[in-house]
Amino acid sequence: MTDTTLAAILGFLPYLGAGLALGVVYFLVLYKSVRLHTADASAGRMIGLFLLRVALALAVFYPFARIGAGPLLAALVGFMIARFAVQGFIRRLERGTGA
Repeated sequence: MTDTTLAAILGFLPYLGAGLALGVVYFLVLYKSVRLHTADASAGRMIGLFLLRVALALAVFYPFARIGAGPLLAALVGFMIARFAVQGFIRRLERGTGA
């Protein structure tokens, strides 16, 4: 691997990290929304959490899309990594085995 290739890869790490952070927040808020729905909570709270998730996703992904495909793809990879991480965390949490 050349220095140029390594520098290009390292250049995408902040976008990957931002996508990862967004994904953790997004999927934890989604989990909270599902819990509220199953507990017959008010629709207003669920709609508010939905709007929060959409606003967060737009606030992160839209500027990255304006920069280019590379940053957007790096952020989406981080977002998907977070999905699997949060999914595993929630499974352990619900089984009572802790995090």
